[in-house]
Amino acid sequence: IGKAAVSAAAHPCGWLVTLILLSLSVSVMGPLKLLRLVAAAKDEKARKHAALLLQPLLKDDLTGADEYTLARRAIEVSALGLNKFFVAPLFWFILTGPIGLAGYVMISALYDAYGVDDSRHLMFAGIVRGLERALDFIPARLAALLIALAAVFVSRAAPLEGLRIA
Repeated sequence: IGKAAVSAAAHPCGWLVTLILLSLSVSVMGPLKLLRLVAAAKDEKARKHAALLLQPLLKDDLTGADEYTLARRAIEVSALGLNKFFVAPLFWFILTGPIGLAGYVMISALYDAYGVDDSRHLMFAGIVRGLERALDFIPARLAALLIALAAVFVSRAAPLEGLRIA
């Protein structure tokens, strides 16, 4: 929090700019909306709609997936979203301030745009994938720890097994 406080105090409106940047970079509503949509998908039409929303985020084909498969895949995507949209931006903001947060968001956006396996962007995509993996190494472990801590309060959960898998 030291870097964030120093950078916000450097300018009279620095705290406002920092607050705006932080509010634009941190979001947990996207993964939550996806989980709610998949949880409500009881009939065939709703399951197809949920599968269409999950498909761009996964490499697997979800055509004809049952509600349990959709739920497992939505939980997986939400866990990744917890890291990408909440834990990692906050981690880099606390560690490096607004400049580090902006850098993380930039690398994350480049990964979304060019990080796929594509022959046209092979060299650039490899660099972006490597940077994104390096920047997410510690925050991903923190996100797994948060999920395991939350699992302590869920009946029939195995938080230690989840940590072992993560």
